[in-house]
Amino acid sequence: MSVTSVDCEFASSEGRRNRENRNSPARVFARQYLSALLCSLLPTGWFVACRSPITIPDSEPKPDVAIIVGERRRFLVLNRHPGPTEVEFLIELAGPSLAPDEARKVRFYGAVGVNRCWLVDVMNRRILVYSQPSASMYRHRQVFVAGDHVPVMLDGREVGRIGVRELFF
Repeated sequence: MSVTSVDCEFASSEGRRNRENRNSPARVFARQYLSALLCSLLPTGWFVACRSPITIPDSEPKPDVAIIVGERRRFLVLNRHPGPTEVEFLIELAGPSLAPDEARKVRFYGAVGVNRCWLVDVMNRRILVYSQPSASMYRHRQVFVAGDHVPVMLDGREVGRIGVRELFF
């Protein structure tokens, strides 16, 4: 069975200003566009989750988009959220908060072992892709700009590409 819908929910305990930044038209469009495109690329046994918790020791962050391995219903039956070993990659959308997001979120996700992290820089219209997680951060970073196509990797295999230009222009 192929996944055709996206599990997107608004869940935020942030203050009014942060909620407004997180839900600017550009960020909402980017989140929806990426989610729909990723759904179309995923084989059976993978799903897209938006703003849904992932369980990490002492925390349950809600990345903008996460690609999860396994059947969605499994997590309901187990009564738990996916953990870092079940998150193939995740996407965080950054506006004016790029520097703090890069320093805090990317380091955190790398340290807990999430395979890849995309930081979408909405302001500068580029995608930063982090891979090769280590104990303190990611060891590899690539920057993709207009004209580039970001490879979508699942379990070490490319399943498609996303054009940066299509996301921002």
